[in-house]
This record gives sequence, structure tokens and C-alpha cells, in this order.
Amino acid sequence: MGRMKGPQWSDSEVEKFSWVLQALLLLPHLRLDLAIA
Repeated sequence: MGRMKGPQWSDSEVEKFSWVLQALLLLPHLRLDLAIA
């Protein structure tokens, strides 16, 4: 993977993106838990 944006793509950006990705993956599970409870 080449850096398209260069240094603009900082660690904080990657961290935020991964956090959002995890949130999207976890949302359905949380919704199921709330629906069951």
C-alpha cells in the first residue's frame, strides 16, 4: 500500500478510522443484546 496522501494520513486518522470500523461491526451485536434484554 502506497501512501496516497503522504504524511497527511496521520496515526490519529488511522486510529479514528479503525475505531469507526469496530463501532460499525459491533453495532449489530449491541442492537441484538438490547432487543433480547
